[in-house]
Parts: sequence; structure tokens; C-alpha cells
Amino acid sequence: MKRKVISVLLASTMLVSVLAGCGAKEEAAPAAPAKEEAAPAEAAKEEVAEAAPAEETAEPVTLKWAIWDKDATPYWQALKDGYEAANSNVTIEMVDLGSADYGTVLATDLSGKGTEFYVVTINYV
Repeated sequence: MKRKVISVLLASTMLVSVLAGCGAKEEAAPAAPAKEEAAPAEAAKEEVAEAAPAEETAEPVTLKWAIWDKDATPYWQALKDGYEAANSNVTIEMVDLGSADYGTVLATDLSGKGTEFYVVTINYV
């Protein structure tokens, strides 16, 4: 019981500090740019409008994703399919490390040089 109370107090304190740190500060409105400054800004907007969309110019990317129990966890495939549908130039390669030794295998891989994983999954309970 004591442990739950302490956990709740710590979580509440952390939440309050996060919210306090993210609070917005009121600042004075910036002055309007001079006529000379407005011209380069307009030119930059036109250049951005003429640029091709990122999806057409982006090179194909393959991301290795460390997961566990791929066959027993149906949402892994749904997450992969949804991300790939939204990002046509990205292919995700799921690497199933198994649940029994997932933490050990992942820690060993991440501690060495040249890790192969771009995305890792952590189970936080």
C-alpha cells in the first residue's frame, strides 16, 4: 500500500513539473517586417510552392524494427502496414527477437558498434 502511495505521489510530481515546464510565456508581438525584408520572404514562399512534394523526391528507405512475438501480437503488422501506407518510400523490416530474451538481445545489440535497428519497442508496465 505504501508503495502505491509513493508511486502516485512521484507520478503526480513529475506530471506537475512537466506541465509547468511546458507552460506558454507571453511575449510581445514581433514588429512588422520592413519592406526590404518582405521581398525575400515572398521569394522563399514561391520557391517552396514550386518544389516537388517530398514523397516524389524521397529515396526509398528500409527501417529495421525490433519486436517480439510477431505471430502472437496482431497489432505489429497493422502498425507496419499503416506506416508504410502513409509513407510510400518507407519499407519496414520487422525483426522478431522473441519475448523470452528480448531485453537481453536488444541491449547487447544496442551496446555494440553499428546497431542494425532504427526502431525498437519497449514494454513499459
